[in-house]
Amino acid sequence: MKKLILSLLLFSGTMLCHAYYDFLANGLAYKVNSDGKSVTVTCVEDAWNWKTWNNYENDTIEVSASVSDGDNTYTVTAVGDRAFNNCHNLTSVILPNTVKALGSYSFSCCDKLEDISLPEGLETIDSYAFFNCPKLKKIVIPTSVKNFGYGVFFSEIGNSVIDVYISDLSHWCSIDFPSLDANPLGRLFVNGQEISELVIPDDITELKRMTFSYMRVESITIPDHVIAFDASSFEKCKAKTLHIGNGITEIPVSACAYWYNLEEVEIGENVLTIDKNAFYDSYHLKKITIHATTPPTVSPDGIFGYDDDYQSHRFSTKSMTLVVPKGTWEAYHSAETWKDFGTILEEDEDITSIGRIIKSEKEMSNVYDLAGQKVRGENLHGIVVVKGRKVLMLPH
Repeated sequence: MKKLILSLLLFSGTMLCHAYYDFLANGLAYKVNSDGKSVTVTCVEDAWNWKTWNNYENDTIEVSASVSDGDNTYTVTAVGDRAFNNCHNLTSVILPNTVKALGSYSFSCCDKLEDISLPEGLETIDSYAFFNCPKLKKIVIPTSVKNFGYGVFFSEIGNSVIDVYISDLSHWCSIDFPSLDANPLGRLFVNGQEISELVIPDDITELKRMTFSYMRVESITIPDHVIAFDASSFEKCKAKTLHIGNGITEIPVSACAYWYNLEEVEIGENVLTIDKNAFYDSYHLKKITIHATTPPTVSPDGIFGYDDDYQSHRFSTKSMTLVVPKGTWEAYHSAETWKDFGTILEEDEDITSIGRIIKSEKEMSNVYDLAGQKVRGENLHGIVVVKGRKVLMLPH
């Protein structure tokens, strides 16, 4: 790979639009910052001109921690807006620890960029910094990063979901991502280890926007010490199971919408309300266990979206199982939404012995098979479900 001591292409050797930079060093353009001691790597033309003349021939760019202009030496503290926009040959970038910020569109449309070393000390990655960088599949996010702009990793020409490497999960949970494409998360690696079972750290009590959106993981556990999470904290996550602890009292609007891999959910005992479309289009969901003795109030607009024509053919609670606390079957069986589940069972049900024998006519009219379908007839026998309990029916 070519090592950069850059030669910048300029029109006919002239200093084009000199107002946008103060001097050149090692083939890069620099603008002196207001403090007079530091500089920003900048572009040669207007930062908002899509035809910025930054088509470097080199495939690797290494930015120095300091540069000199005559007798003056400056610290490099930022990469400016569109500084490397449209660098189509660029595959790798190395930045010094002195850099604190990456400007808007700073590496946009670098369609061959595969590797960038984000330095410890970097604090801000501004909007669309890596817009349309389809080959960027891995990135290390330092613990110093505090701010992400909109659409940092948005891509029109490829998947913007990549592998993210971090060293501190609590720090990651503290970041407030302003948009879905600001967070590139696909697989998450903490200290080099891929996270397959995510457990929110002990020092985190609330989750911010987009923290784990798009994350590819087997299971997610929200422990009891977490008291709230944003509607977008887990947007379009890929988890198969979700455990919501006793600290949560409300499941927000669309919190688990479009979780296409979700199969099973466990909800803590203190959840009072579940908002609109909380599980919208999570059509592989088969089982919900709720530990609340009072059925949570459900949005009148629905939490699954299965009443919509688009949903009706792929999502129905009639094929789902609801597990509830002992002694609460009647309450859930008469509660809106919960009553529509095909099978409602109380916790710790077993079929190792005969629970009881059904005798009354009323009981005989509310018997279900193990698939949740109502069954009738005088000669019922075998294992059936009555009031949430599995019962062995003996033939006459």
